[in-house]
Amino acid sequence: MLLNRLFLFFFTLFCVAPIVCLGAEGAVLASDVATPPAGVYLPPTVPQEAEAICLDCKGVGTVASVFKRKDERSVTKTRRAHQTQLATVSEFKVPCKVCKGRKRYVRKLTLQERVDWYRKQRGAYETEQTMAQRHPVGAAYAEKSVAEGLSPEEFAKLAASYPVVCKKCVGFAAIPCNRCESFGFTEVLDEVTEETVREVCTTCDGRGEKRCKSCDETGLAKLCKRCKGLGVMRKAATKRKPATIERCPSCDGMCRR
Repeated sequence: MLLNRLFLFFFTLFCVAPIVCLGAEGAVLASDVATPPAGVYLPPTVPQEAEAICLDCKGVGTVASVFKRKDERSVTKTRRAHQTQLATVSEFKVPCKVCKGRKRYVRKLTLQERVDWYRKQRGAYETEQTMAQRHPVGAAYAEKSVAEGLSPEEFAKLAASYPVVCKKCVGFAAIPCNRCESFGFTEVLDEVTEETVREVCTTCDGRGEKRCKSCDETGLAKLCKRCKGLGVMRKAATKRKPATIERCPSCDGMCRR
């Protein structure tokens, strides 16, 4: 009995376990790589990080440095001599420590920057697809021959794989704060030191974004109420024609609108 248990243990450890692990890893890799079908063109993706202007120097490359020095000077006032200390303030420019004078560096983009980037790339993408006379399928585009060759169920399934995003938040499930431009802070002038200081934005509480109420923070367009998000509808049979499955006339098979 002991030998049998040892044999089963080592057989499972060295033979079965590697096969199971390899299958699990392959499944993860297959799910991570979403390869579109032939003739389907995906919309542009927004990077989390990219080269952008420096937030500290605002793309100038230098920051102001203040040097204060105290001098003792004699001032005559109302026939009395007073010794007063006057502060001599000299201001000069030094290279920014964050970008090291390069004005730009690779950093995490703010929500406002990502939204602007997406709108610009999306506009160029839609113009290119329209000029090529391709058909929209959800948020993606497909060749006209490919789209026309799909059945209503296949078209709706493909559209559901690349769902239409919310028009207000363009898929980010949040709206950039207009006051701080999604930076999370505002710059104000300190009356005492006469220097610019940063304060937490009171509109967004430092988050830099607000909740998108249009899509309930999903980032997607609302499901079609007529087909309930299926993209297809069943057409009742008549005396001359049998029952058929057709695209939803409200969303044109997009499942969302």
